[in-house]
Amino acid sequence: MYRMATPAEREALRSLWQLSFDDPPAFVDWFFSNRFLPEYCPVYVEGGHILACLHGLPVHLRLREQILPGVIIAGVSTHPEHRRRGLMHGLLRFFLERMRQEGVPLVSYRPVQLSIYASAGHFPVSDSLYLTLPPSAPRPAFDPCRQYDLVEEASALYRCYARFSRNYSTIVDRSYSDFLLKCQDYRSCGGQCIVTLEDSGQVAGYCIYYAGEAQPGGGILGEECAALSPAAYSHLWAGLARRCPPGRTLTLRLPPDAGLRPLGAKAVQLPRSVWGVADVSALLRALHLEGPGAIQVEDPLLPGNRGIFTLSGKPSSGPPLLRIPAGRLAQWAAGYRTMADILADGEAEALEEAFATGLDRLGTCPCYIVDEY
Repeated sequence: MYRMATPAEREALRSLWQLSFDDPPAFVDWFFSNRFLPEYCPVYVEGGHILACLHGLPVHLRLREQILPGVIIAGVSTHPEHRRRGLMHGLLRFFLERMRQEGVPLVSYRPVQLSIYASAGHFPVSDSLYLTLPPSAPRPAFDPCRQYDLVEEASALYRCYARFSRNYSTIVDRSYSDFLLKCQDYRSCGGQCIVTLEDSGQVAGYCIYYAGEAQPGGGILGEECAALSPAAYSHLWAGLARRCPPGRTLTLRLPPDAGLRPLGAKAVQLPRSVWGVADVSALLRALHLEGPGAIQVEDPLLPGNRGIFTLSGKPSSGPPLLRIPAGRLAQWAAGYRTMADILADGEAEALEEAFATGLDRLGTCPCYIVDEY
């Protein structure tokens, strides 16, 4: 049976989390004390036991210039003895239907393997750039950064994030309360923070990172890096490299458009996060498109997303001019891919070329998200 969790099931869900993930006990304690929201935690119960669950964290997501209610999905887990039964697809269907009823059109999450959730119709909407400095590479000559306390100095960091996040579609539009919670997430599992400052003394960029034997190569992992200029990114890289012990590896995740290519570093850009569409009609409405023509949407999970819609998101009885899966529609709507590319890859079907071509008047835009679990 699929249903929502109850507060009394906190310990059972904690046990399933610990069975599924290798997270530090301090983070698990923090999460279940501060992030466990039963009304956003669907579970599958069989024989009186919780066999699968996911945790939802309500947020607001940027869709180009629009701000929409959304949910970050975390802690997706199935008991090891009950995997490969399709329980997670059923859980996603149940949860997305519930979010649709509550007026939440989008969910965002980072699958461990992107291909697993493609069968649910959920596809990438943002990439991350990974820079790796090998252990043998030389370190910068000076350190242009200073340490900040993640919680005590969160307001200074938040000002930087608020300016940084306006540049990206698919990102979380954090309130200060959201930002502070995220900083406490990081600190609960050993996160530290460095900053680089503007001449005025305000934060021009920050990086939240982990250091120690638990990190790749026993060095440093920079997990959240936000900066307001190429120079600020360069300073943060230098600060992390100086803090990385000799013979250890530095890895930094940052937006693909950061413009940072340090000497001696290896760079790779990878798809990172996906969107699940709970309400296609609401997604289309948010784009404020006008004009004739209709789109036929397909969705392997949600019947409510299947049908023919006008550009403004209203149900239509007219003939469709484009057929497209909901997940591919999300990639285009977010600005992650052009409709031309989606059609060229055989992932949608244009029944009228001019109509499909006209959809790309929206253009693409930078897409990035840092809120993942």
